[in-house]
Amino acid sequence: MAPTLVTTSIPLRKLERAVRSLPPEGWRHHFTFPEPFGNHCLGVALRGDEDDGEEWDDYEPGFESFCYGRINLWEDLQPDWEESVEFESAGFEVVAVDLQGYHRATVGLAWTGEWPEQDSENGWNGRGILLRSELDAAVKAGYSLIANGGGVRYGAGHLCLGSTLTVNGGLPNTLPGGGAMLDGPFSDATFIAGGRTFRAHRIVLAAASPVFLRMLDGGMREALEAAVELRDADPAAVELLLRHIYGAAIEVPLPLALPLYALADQYQLSSGLQQQLRLWLLAARLTTEAICTLLPVAWTVCRPVSMRLKADAIEALGKLEGLEQVPPSIAAWPFDVLRGVVYSISIPYWAFATAAVWVEGLPNCSAEAAAAPTGEEAAGNRRDRWPELLGAMRWHNMDSAEYKLFRRHPAAPAVPGLLERLADTMHQRLMNFEENPRQ
Repeated sequence: MAPTLVTTSIPLRKLERAVRSLPPEGWRHHFTFPEPFGNHCLGVALRGDEDDGEEWDDYEPGFESFCYGRINLWEDLQPDWEESVEFESAGFEVVAVDLQGYHRATVGLAWTGEWPEQDSENGWNGRGILLRSELDAAVKAGYSLIANGGGVRYGAGHLCLGSTLTVNGGLPNTLPGGGAMLDGPFSDATFIAGGRTFRAHRIVLAAASPVFLRMLDGGMREALEAAVELRDADPAAVELLLRHIYGAAIEVPLPLALPLYALADQYQLSSGLQQQLRLWLLAARLTTEAICTLLPVAWTVCRPVSMRLKADAIEALGKLEGLEQVPPSIAAWPFDVLRGVVYSISIPYWAFATAAVWVEGLPNCSAEAAAAPTGEEAAGNRRDRWPELLGAMRWHNMDSAEYKLFRRHPAAPAVPGLLERLADTMHQRLMNFEENPRQ
């Protein structure tokens, strides 16, 4: 049985007012969601000029502004939460919408942590990112702020690449035939993708998307030929998009969730498919392989999901127990993603092992995967990135056990400057020990 997602939404009027009049000392607010999310509390805080402390640390280098957001499952509202809580994971997005309710920007994210990391006093302690510059710009432009939440029902576990996501139909109660009307009688428009052809109806497409309306009504080539060619689109994703438009509930394979999201976003579907897919990927817990496979796609098509996946990748890759567990899909990452993850992994050996898959295709990456990107990131040029990657690693965290692991790593002999870096780090640790032997 496929896991299911339950969604909710609340306006954040108090947050809008607070952003307009932020006092120097900053502030913190909590927003409680209605049923069935009444046991969740979204905490939002803005940093004032005088604030300091670890909780205000920047999420990663490159964010020019930052404020804090989190989710908690308060134990006093659910005293028997271990037995009674309905959702095993949840995700929320703070979005800016215009007067027509159209999604203009995502300005914040928050999601629950793993079960073993729950706080004994406050239940779930989640993680959050709220971008201050985007938040200020949205409020200044007169947009309204809304928190959309999604909860994955208990029992789903970690979703893998073979999992599917259930998405409600796009036009409920209007087309009794549902998805069966696709390719049905009286079709007057054609979609072409990947060698496949889908027959559809202009009136249905125009009702589902303002982009389709403009394409199929007027002097554009698509209107004259009654055909829409999607050259770079996955035909399986196109079929899911059309079945959704025709009112059918769809089961989306996890690897197709982001390609489907990209199509729904490109054509501005009015059904809310984009939001459902975003909430699925913000709320669900994924396996390490799934995280690392989806991350480069999300980086291209959906920034909010990429931020969540990047945070998950940092956490997951820092907890590996063997080189065979490093996903080979890391080879497809953009360099900016790799650099940010390597910088944030606290254990330098696992940061190095992650970088080695990207640069060298070692130890468990196929030659085809390692050589897949072209241009500056082609396999032959990636070795030039080693100095920058080594400079990003947290060498001050390395201990003697890690030093031995580094020396045994199959990529180590070919990495320029690695042995010198290891020697300098161990020398510095020895000096620190001589100065402070009790540490």
